[in-house]
Amino acid sequence: VGVPAAYVLAKGRMRYTSIIMLSVLATQMIPGMAALVPLFQITKYLGLINTRLGVALILAARTTPLTIWILKGFFERIPQDIIEAAQVDGLKGREIIYKIVLPLAWPGIIAAGLFVFMMSWIDFLVPLTLLFDPAKMPFTVALYQVVGDPLSGTHYGVLFAASIIGSLPVVVLFLLFQRYFIHGLTAGAVKG
Repeated sequence: VGVPAAYVLAKGRMRYTSIIMLSVLATQMIPGMAALVPLFQITKYLGLINTRLGVALILAARTTPLTIWILKGFFERIPQDIIEAAQVDGLKGREIIYKIVLPLAWPGIIAAGLFVFMMSWIDFLVPLTLLFDPAKMPFTVALYQVVGDPLSGTHYGVLFAASIIGSLPVVVLFLLFQRYFIHGLTAGAVKG
């Protein structure tokens, strides 16, 4: 969802792009706790309580503005001359996006994807609120349950070992895509 939206905001000829981008940024200023009760009511109304789909949809909606914001800068950096040359060569809208634009924006897409994965991986409140089945709990909520209750005490050895194991997917993904991630973060640093 973020890729086409960012492409349209970067390359489309729209009048109020800056207002739309500020609106996208403003959605990130709503605290997660403030939106939790309405999100619970919406997922309950839709019948998505205690489903991974409900949690995934909410996390996707929460991370899409960040994706749009990151990717818009990458799409703006793609020279319009390349797109016009592809049109002269006979490529149509979708073909230009798939064959020209996406390969050039690949570092940005990977950087945005890593940010989205990290934000979703460490999210605690949404799964804790919407999931009740222990088998459906993600890592963060399961780790919270490992901490122990106040009466029997906290099992720090188990907690620390589980924390290390739980951070491995993020570390592995970062190591695999480090080259793209660093390029993705620094690509928009210097304009010109």
